[in-house]
Amino acid sequence: MKEIQLIQVLQSRECSDSARQTAFTALHQKFEPKVKSYVSFLLHRRISDVVVTDLAEVAFVKAFLKINTYSSQYPFWVWLKQIVLNSVRDFLRAKKTKSLSYAEYNEESRAIRNLKDNTSADSSVICQETTKQVREFFASLPSKYRKVMVLRFYQDKSYEEISSILNNMNIGTISTIILRCRANLKKHMNL
Repeated sequence: MKEIQLIQVLQSRECSDSARQTAFTALHQKFEPKVKSYVSFLLHRRISDVVVTDLAEVAFVKAFLKINTYSSQYPFWVWLKQIVLNSVRDFLRAKKTKSLSYAEYNEESRAIRNLKDNTSADSSVICQETTKQVREFFASLPSKYRKVMVLRFYQDKSYEEISSILNNMNIGTISTIILRCRANLKKHMNL
């Protein structure tokens, strides 16, 4: 299958989960070496292969979650490369501010490995249940918190961009909201 066909399968809500998983696996296999190489390049090869792999997986998770935002007028690699760049920036920012532990950052990569490795019906049910729990959690958030979380994790905005979008909200407030929401999500998910 060609790259654009694989993306169309991923974007289609009518395709079966197994077809979407197969399409994702094919795209993952095709772009994984490029993504790892790009991550390594961005970090000036100063970081272990394990971290490079984890950052690559985080980028794939974000790409999978945001696949519907991809427009075929641009090459897929250009779109994916921007997600990788933003993921590396997030990692470096988190490392710099110590607001995100390595273990927390790996939670996203664990989700992608489960998606890639598990093809059974049980894993599909678990994935659906997890998605349901996350949606319930987001629905229960106050509007101000929900806006910050959506801008940060679904629209991949920086703290500065979130601040300007939300009428110059203090960056410290944004950071606090994100940290509280992460902690509450862990409690909600019983992690």
